[in-house]
Amino acid sequence: MKISMREFEQQYADVKDLIRLSVGQPGYPVSAEVLQAIASALTPLQPYPSSSGDPMLIAALAKRHAISAENLVLTHGASEAMSAALVAALQPRQRLGIAIPSYPAYFSLCEMLNIEPFFFPSLPLDFQPDLEALSKQNLDRIKALVLITGGNPTGQPLSAASLQRAAALCRQKDWTLILDASYAAFEPTLLSDPPCRFLHLGSFSKSHAMAGLRIGYCYGDPLLMKKVQRWVSLNSVAVASCIQKGALAALAQDPKPAVQQVLRQSAAFLKVLEEFHLPHAAQPGFYSYFDVTGLKMDALEFVDRCAREAQVLFLPGVFFGPKQETWVRACCAAERMTEALGRLRGFLTKYASFG
Repeated sequence: MKISMREFEQQYADVKDLIRLSVGQPGYPVSAEVLQAIASALTPLQPYPSSSGDPMLIAALAKRHAISAENLVLTHGASEAMSAALVAALQPRQRLGIAIPSYPAYFSLCEMLNIEPFFFPSLPLDFQPDLEALSKQNLDRIKALVLITGGNPTGQPLSAASLQRAAALCRQKDWTLILDASYAAFEPTLLSDPPCRFLHLGSFSKSHAMAGLRIGYCYGDPLLMKKVQRWVSLNSVAVASCIQKGALAALAQDPKPAVQQVLRQSAAFLKVLEEFHLPHAAQPGFYSYFDVTGLKMDALEFVDRCAREAQVLFLPGVFFGPKQETWVRACCAAERMTEALGRLRGFLTKYASFG
C-alpha cells in the first residue's frame, strides 16, 4: 500500500457510527493512579527532562527485566525504539530478516534507512516464523532478524520453541535478534534474555493503555545500546517528565484485568470466524487475523463493503507484507466489541451464502 494505515482509515471518515477494529487502539482506560501521577508532575516550571531518564523509572524497569540500568534507554513509544534499534544493528544496504506478515513500520523504516527488508514466510495459521525456510535461502547481507512477540498483525503468541530456534540461528550467523515486545503483556512465553546478541523493545501503550502518551524503552547488548542512546539523544528530546512519572505508576499496576478483557473479546471474535468457516490465526490475542477467500472477495473489497454496509472497519492484509491480499486484521481490544460482532455476523450471513 502506498498510503499509511491512518490515511486508509481516513477514507471512511464519512461513515456514520463506524466501529473501528482497524488501528490498535486499546479500548480500556488508563488507570486513575497513572493519571494522578502525571497530574501531580505538572507543576508550573517544566524544564527539559533529563536525557538519562527518571532514575526511579529506569531502576524499576531494570529490576523488572533483571538487567543493568546502564543498558536501558527510554523512548517516545516503541516507534522510536524501533528506529533506534535498526540504526544500531544495521548499516545501509544490509538486510533485515522479517517474517511475513509483519508490522508495516518496519518496511517504512527500512526504506528510509536504506536497509533491505528480507521477507520470509510464517507457518500457516499458527504464524510462527518459518526459520527452516529462511535458513535455506541466500542469507548474504542479513545482519539482524526482527520478531514481534504477541503478534502484530496476527495476535498469535511467539512460542518458546520458535524464540529459542531464532536465537540459536542468530547466534550461529552472528545476527542481532530484535525482539519487539510491545505486546509482551499478551505473550505468555516471552524469554527476556535470549542466548544471542539482542535488542528488546518495550512499550506501555498496550499493557497500560498509554498509547497516546508515547513512552517506550529499549535494552540489550551494551555496545548496541550505546548506539541506541546516541541516536535517541541526537534525534529527540527525552520523554516528558510527567509521562515518565505516569509510567512509573503504571509499573505498580497489574495489566492482567485489561489483558483478560481483550482475550475474552478475541475469543468471542474467534467464535464468529469459526461460525462462518473463515481460516484464522490459531490463537488470537490483541489482534485477530483471518482469510476472506471463501467470501469470493479479496481483503480490500471485504474491508470496504463491511465498513460501508455494516459500519465496522478492519485493515486489509496488504499493509502487512507480500501475499496477504486475502487476509484481514481486526483489533480485539477495541471498544463496542459486542456491537461490532453483531454487525459483523449480519454482514457475513449476507455474503457467506455466496461461498
